[in-house]
Amino acid sequence: MSNFAFTNHIFSAIAINRRRKKYYSKLSKGKSDFLSFILNFYSFILIPISFFSDIYAKKFQRKGVNILTDDFIEMIEINLKTKKLGKSNVLKEQNFIFLNIKRICYLKKVKKLVKIKKLDEISALTNNFIKDIEEIEIKDNCNIPMTKHLAESIGFMSLHGIEYSRLSNGKTLNFSLFLIKLHLLGLLTSLKAIDLRAQKLFEDGVGIIINDIPSIPFTKEFEEIYQLANVSISQCVN
Repeated sequence: MSNFAFTNHIFSAIAINRRRKKYYSKLSKGKSDFLSFILNFYSFILIPISFFSDIYAKKFQRKGVNILTDDFIEMIEINLKTKKLGKSNVLKEQNFIFLNIKRICYLKKVKKLVKIKKLDEISALTNNFIKDIEEIEIKDNCNIPMTKHLAESIGFMSLHGIEYSRLSNGKTLNFSLFLIKLHLLGLLTSLKAIDLRAQKLFEDGVGIIINDIPSIPFTKEFEEIYQLANVSISQCVN
């Protein structure tokens, strides 16, 4: 991906949502239209922030620190819009309540860790939160794609940020923390405004969001790093 990795990622997401909107609308008899609008609305809001973030990142990239450049997965890796969903049940109300409590707790803890600049602990906490999401997805045979995607992005920013900070003698640390805080804003509304709203669409086999976002291998990278370091992951999430 180019040095405008963040901005390119946003524009790619907008283009994909626009191209697929009519297909999803036809499949859902118009029920997906508002969700498509929300997704693009949030993307458009991010354009100025992503652009100036990319500009700011260039001074580090010129010195071989690939902040942002290595933090986004190419959108060409997304599924076909016609791919059938592996899970098609609706998230149960009690599990939504449980996950929402977990989300609020996660946000509070990460905000505290951001203040004391603990990227390693943010990575570990994020890995734990993603496991909670995946456990509910398996239990209810449902999908919670946007909240999981944002958490994986936070995981990527924090995990990669540790190495960027090492390479830059700590100069990238505040920028990594800013990017994490930016993604935390998405988690304020993702569960209720996007994932919960999409449940009936998933039940009807409409693959909006699920087929439109790339898989982020954060948990795989996280676990590999801690295994190589011979550190127990359970020790890191307590």
